[in-house]
Amino acid sequence: INDSKLLSAKKREKLAVIIKKYCVSYSIAEVPIETINEEGIGRATQKAFHKSVITLSVKPEYIFIDAFYIDNIDKKNQKPIVNGDRKSISIAAASIIAKVYRDELMQKLHDKYPQYYLYQNKGYGTKKHREAIKKYGLSDLHRKSFNLAIYT
Repeated sequence: INDSKLLSAKKREKLAVIIKKYCVSYSIAEVPIETINEEGIGRATQKAFHKSVITLSVKPEYIFIDAFYIDNIDKKNQKPIVNGDRKSISIAAASIIAKVYRDELMQKLHDKYPQYYLYQNKGYGTKKHREAIKKYGLSDLHRKSFNLAIYT
């Protein structure tokens, strides 16, 4: 198990199945695009982190998290670790589950929005994705705060 970004998609998919089978508990949380647009990506991310912790079937006594504390959870019960997905097997396992989930979601969204090539870019700002946004505009799934100008 390692940082999900350092593993092939095939390896991540195999590991995600094993991790889910043997882990004590896991949770995946999403926030609506409206929350991201209204509150910003940082606040929306915090809401998703918090939601994922409180919906775990087994409540953790202590949380290792990649880089940042989770709001509304006692800091004495958390350990943020910079580059945690390379330093903690728990964080790496969580990043693998999250990446596989996100990639599967992007594949499904590609079926609805094929012009953005989401099956290839997984929603990241690749050249082809940026060109599609320039050509077709932002879809209802894109963040309204997405600044295409920073990529040009």
